[in-house]
Amino acid sequence: TAINNIVKILTGFDNVWVWFIVFQIVQILLSIKGFQGAKWVGNIGGTVIIIAMLYMLYILVTQKMDVISTELVRPSSNSFLRLESRFSRISLMYLHQILSRRLSPTP
Repeated sequence: TAINNIVKILTGFDNVWVWFIVFQIVQILLSIKGFQGAKWVGNIGGTVIIIAMLYMLYILVTQKMDVISTELVRPSSNSFLRLESRFSRISLMYLHQILSRRLSPTP
């Protein structure tokens, strides 16, 4: 149902049975391919995960940097992360400056 929900959000198409049948076909094809099929899935899966992580980093830096700087640099007293040091604040500000220069469009 996870794939169905993702596709429903992105396209509006909602049918769990279609995805069940698609995954059964993919599983049969992978069984026929054997070890080469498993390597293929691993390579594609790793690439998709890396792309998703880079996208999430981009979204966090461009849209939520204010929240990150206030919550990570000055955590509450009951917070697990205690990054009150001057080094942490300087590092986070430096990272923000570098990323904002690289991500901003050049005129």
